[in-house]
Amino acid sequence: MPSILIKTVKKKSSMLSSDQIEELTAIRKRIHTNPEIAGKEKKTAALIKSELEKTAPDEIIDGIGGHGLVAIYRGENPDEGVNLMIRAELDGLKINEENSFDYRSQTKNRMHACGHDGHMAIVLGVAKYLKDHRPKSGSVMLLFQPAEETGEGAGWMLDDPNFKELKIDRGVALHNLPGYEENRLFVKNETMACGSTGIEITFKGKSSHAAHPEEGINPAQAIAELLQNLEALSQEIQKKDEYRILTVTYIQMGEPAFGISPGRAKVGVTLRAETDELLKGLEDDLHQKIDAVNRGFEGEVTYQNREPFAATVNDPDGVEELIKAADRADVPVDILEEPMYWSEDFGEFRRKCPITLFGLGAGEDSFPLHAEKYDFNDSLIPVGVSLFVNLIKRYTNE
Repeated sequence: MPSILIKTVKKKSSMLSSDQIEELTAIRKRIHTNPEIAGKEKKTAALIKSELEKTAPDEIIDGIGGHGLVAIYRGENPDEGVNLMIRAELDGLKINEENSFDYRSQTKNRMHACGHDGHMAIVLGVAKYLKDHRPKSGSVMLLFQPAEETGEGAGWMLDDPNFKELKIDRGVALHNLPGYEENRLFVKNETMACGSTGIEITFKGKSSHAAHPEEGINPAQAIAELLQNLEALSQEIQKKDEYRILTVTYIQMGEPAFGISPGRAKVGVTLRAETDELLKGLEDDLHQKIDAVNRGFEGEVTYQNREPFAATVNDPDGVEELIKAADRADVPVDILEEPMYWSEDFGEFRRKCPITLFGLGAGEDSFPLHAEKYDFNDSLIPVGVSLFVNLIKRYTNE
């Protein structure tokens, strides 16, 4: 866990009525029951759109980058002030839920195990507030992004012509943090979440009868050599001060049979680093290791990037405004000294505008993200709404 510096301790507050909080909690549980994975969020997006329509936004643009959508709430003076984007994520994960409560996932191997259902509820809470409290200037854009878990959705939206037309001055998002003190804000200047990329390495040899392996090209020895090279590279990068890490995530070769010498195999590797530049350097080092194995292999070794995530780099001014908004919302703040080691697709939105990502503690004893028994802590909903609303007020000088 990254080390932290405690800044302040205060009470919590809410911008919503108890009935509104209860309604948002019910929506969150409904979403949890019916998760959809990256790129398949059609029903989730339809539900979000129907809830947004109840809050009378000035405009809803849907079908952005797939199933993404944006609700726009213009201020009294929309041509003045800041156009602020607040993001939530639509997708769940390919995980089989092991909880027994009545709103558990009804789809096998599909689960909201990262809290995106709760993030959506929070941003819908902001929409409820904006229905009766338009900003004095600028506009607020509530964005619901597809395919965050695969690192593709932000790019899909950014490349969509309808999204390109939007003028956005700043973007902000939160992520719940299991294992951290409940309803406490955690943020960091510069890199908040590391960049990462998956590398799928494919070995193409030649199958043969197991009695005559010399007639084929079995990649087992080449895989063993690669794993040794990767371990050496991992040991090398650990000696340096910068945060970089290499993890072997899967190895696939052959079938559970004893009469076949397989000719094909795949190895998955994930690379993580604090900056995009460090990640690129680590990727180049890995390519050299793969090429060295390929030169000694009778077959062919190729590689391809999978699920790339840019580092999520916070804008210093955005962090400063967020801390002031948290103070106004009576939410305690901790300044992180190290980035989160996981990755977040929100970092890609730096192509459009300065961004700020922060964490909201979900409880020190809660199940971790991506765990089969994870569930979003609903006490975060009113606190998350209050943080976003007070940030809106900061940017509109209310």
